[in-house]
Amino acid sequence: AVTVVPTLSVTDADRAQARAVLGEPDRPRVALHPGASDTRRRWPARRFAEVARTLHDDGYEVLVTGTPAERAVVDEVVAAAGVPVRPQVGTLSLGGLAAAYAGCALVVSNDTGPLHLAGAVGTPTVGVYWVGNMINGATPLRGRHRPIAAWTTRCPVCGVDCTPGIYPHRPGDGNCPHRDSFVADVPVVEVLEAAADLLHPEPGAVTAP
Repeated sequence: AVTVVPTLSVTDADRAQARAVLGEPDRPRVALHPGASDTRRRWPARRFAEVARTLHDDGYEVLVTGTPAERAVVDEVVAAAGVPVRPQVGTLSLGGLAAAYAGCALVVSNDTGPLHLAGAVGTPTVGVYWVGNMINGATPLRGRHRPIAAWTTRCPVCGVDCTPGIYPHRPGDGNCPHRDSFVADVPVVEVLEAAADLLHPEPGAVTAP
């Protein structure tokens, strides 16, 4: 079948691995992914921690996922959350991670591979994007997805306008060597409102992709 966005099937083996690592949930699960290979696309860890705390207090089991290279930022989120959350760094294969996301009610992530993986297995997502990346790479669908844009166009360190360059959709390329976050100005409340909208849709709301 032809679809507007990529879709991915989760295998029984993937589900078995996720179940072996995570166990059966005793309450709804959500996952946060605070990493990104490009640090300019990272929303601050303390803000992910606020989201983790709020969702935990709302009755959700919170996973914090990351690659081994992202262990430090995962640890920072876990420490700052101040509530029990479950870090998952290198515990799952790619298929196992897909199955874990498929079992979640929501994934909140920076604009990076796991965000798109979660969307591909049909899980609702809240994604934090730099506006250039949002235009080029965010899903056009809104039934289950809420991309949130950061509108920073100048380097937060040196003030250089980072919209021109060889790769206009990548902040900081060309004239600026800094790699500070271009999405730090996205407020926590905006992410939480988007999460609540997906987790608790209004009666009669459209829930198609």
